[in-house]
Amino acid sequence: MTTHQETVEWLLRRTAELLSAPVSDLSPDTPFSQLGLSSMQAVELAGDLERWSGRSLSPTIAYDYPTIEAVAAFLTSSGEQPEARADATHGEPIAIVGIGCRLPGADGPERFWSALREGVDAIREVPADRWDGEALYDPDPDRPGRMNTRWGGFLDDVESFDADFFAISAREAARMDPQQRLLLEVAWEALEDAGVPASSLSGARAGVFVGASTYDHGASLLSSGAEPEAYDGTGAALSVIANRLSYCLNLRGPSVVVDSACSSSLVAVHLACQALRAGEADLALAGGVNVITSPRIALSFSKGRLMAPDGRCKPFDHRANGYVRSEGAGVVLLRPLSAALAAGDRVYAVIHGSAVNQDGRTNGLAAPNRPAQEEVLRAAYAAAGVDPATVDYVEAHGTGTAVGDPIEVAALATVLGPGRPQERPLRIGSAKSNVGHLEAAAGIAGLIKAALSLHHGELPPTVHFTKPNPLLGLDRLPVTVQDRAEPWPSSPAEPPQPASATPSSPAYATAGVSSFGFGGTNSHVVLSSAPPQQPRDQQGQGAELHLFPISARSQAALRRRAAALAEQARGRAGDTAVASAGGRQAGLRHDNEGSRTKDTGPATRPGWPRRQRRRPCAATTTATAPPWSSPRPRSWRTSWPSWRGPTTPRAPASGAPSAPPSSSPARALSGRAWASSSPTPCPPSARRSAAATPRSAA
Repeated sequence: MTTHQETVEWLLRRTAELLSAPVSDLSPDTPFSQLGLSSMQAVELAGDLERWSGRSLSPTIAYDYPTIEAVAAFLTSSGEQPEARADATHGEPIAIVGIGCRLPGADGPERFWSALREGVDAIREVPADRWDGEALYDPDPDRPGRMNTRWGGFLDDVESFDADFFAISAREAARMDPQQRLLLEVAWEALEDAGVPASSLSGARAGVFVGASTYDHGASLLSSGAEPEAYDGTGAALSVIANRLSYCLNLRGPSVVVDSACSSSLVAVHLACQALRAGEADLALAGGVNVITSPRIALSFSKGRLMAPDGRCKPFDHRANGYVRSEGAGVVLLRPLSAALAAGDRVYAVIHGSAVNQDGRTNGLAAPNRPAQEEVLRAAYAAAGVDPATVDYVEAHGTGTAVGDPIEVAALATVLGPGRPQERPLRIGSAKSNVGHLEAAAGIAGLIKAALSLHHGELPPTVHFTKPNPLLGLDRLPVTVQDRAEPWPSSPAEPPQPASATPSSPAYATAGVSSFGFGGTNSHVVLSSAPPQQPRDQQGQGAELHLFPISARSQAALRRRAAALAEQARGRAGDTAVASAGGRQAGLRHDNEGSRTKDTGPATRPGWPRRQRRRPCAATTTATAPPWSSPRPRSWRTSWPSWRGPTTPRAPASGAPSAPPSSSPARALSGRAWASSSPTPCPPSARRSAAATPRSAA
């Protein structure tokens, strides 16, 4: 066997040859990057070392072990892997009960899921309201003031904000970072998706954990030369992204912004789960936000050869050549699984464990490190109490870089590969192929994708994948890229039966989500599908009529909300009604419209348009609420006749609406109460009376 010293001497000689430098100039403890070894030279060194040692080695070994001394130590060690910590605690699982998101080409979880299933590419040229992409573009990124890309993932109308809704003055709103504004709206949508009225959280021990790192707004204020204003300080502070949400909703739990670059939002989820398990919070809003208003970072990254010239992330593909910057926000509402099940919440997926670590000193500050990635994977699965060989799918960091992808795949194969049947390889994918790299919000986008995949029992495709990067070595690894939509893979083990399943036992389908920051902070979260839940409509006995509170500030906005609600309610009106009743905030400075509809799918559509044409339909009743300051309804207009039974209308009686028969508390809520200006949230008992899958009317 070759000794450690012989290996060091060989590496010194071969590295000196590659660098055309004398051996005496090299130190075995100096990182390869500081010696001047390029990525191509590092791959060449790995190939030469493989032939000299007679061992199969990763082409990224110079990144995995970033000094000559570290490579030699690895080659001459016993090769034993470190054991997972024996004292790792298996805390209570955490349920994802609500999702809000605004992502390129997809507002809301339903549209995001549709885009994922259909393999949508949401990348486009830089909008004119951001900067002149054509003027700054040049194929040669070394040209001063130029970047080699004019693409990105952008949101529409990102400058708009309903300040009155959050009781923020127009003057203050104008000085707020768009990331603060976007996060407020998306967090509200997550609450509505979960059927949780924001007013019910006032004074609650609810935590807010947000990943954010982009400072475009603050940098613009500093460079504008304008006279500072009173709201510039709070408006530009990243910390206020989380703190303002806590302030607006009067939340008393931890309120933290995490900046670990690309892993920020997944680290935020990890911290939120820790806070819930430690009893620091009873529920938590966790997520991330990224808004791009300046070309500054793209110019810098172009100089560093990080940007894909064609503006597409191509994870794991042989054409992988960088990433494309994107913006967006995502928030999940988390609570302990036992509390979620007791409350009758719909559960998208369950978080069983997570871990965070750091690369330490590696082959460059921004260079990924395979041993550190392996360590965070082992720690996460030890914390979750899940056998890595049973994991079906990993939503990978997958930026689409020639070196980063092979390092990540090698780490996954090392930790999740042993003991895995050949016919059931680990499937991997990346949402970055659809929506680009959302940077601080990338981790939450991946988590939402994984949660939706588990919820729907399907795996969407990774787009832009045609042929694997040869450095991945997929032909000899138990790993495959998920390149087409298909049902969730079956497991060799039987799923737990409802009678024996416990809140702490991992469910049938299991997934992992990875996110790595360019400063070396790594994170991984372990998810499973939710325990069996009874569909909401099975819990109501013969109740075919449902109350849909819909609120908006204008008639046009109300029509848009009604159309979205009709689409959501098709075939599952009961679920939608309960979430709408539970999550709709009463008494806002907005018009509130309540509507009742038969649970017949298509019948949810005509009521609102017919009322607008002054041709009342028996399925709609409306009212307008006054501002918060007034305790009484402003008016009550009705086109809802009295009812003999669940499905047979008759002529109106004395012009007043009467509630149809119903055995469900959620269905018995008064439409008049929702027209009232007094805050009258849906009673918790009504929300609990219908479990499983509520959909919001947001």
